[in-house]
Amino acid sequence: MQGFTWVRRQGSYNTFRAVDGRIVVIPDHGSQVIVRPLLRKIVHDIGLTVDEYNRLIDSL
Repeated sequence: MQGFTWVRRQGSYNTFRAVDGRIVVIPDHGSQVIVRPLLRKIVHDIGLTVDEYNRLIDSL
């Protein structure tokens, strides 16, 4: 992730921390899809716009 490092996994959740101290928790429930409102919140918490996120996904 953009400037974040993985900190830990607790249950079905991965925790990432940025150098500035921001923490983002991302659920990992196997093959279950992350619903759009939660995905938008995660993208916002990371500090990306939806367009920046889409460009990153397209570049994979």
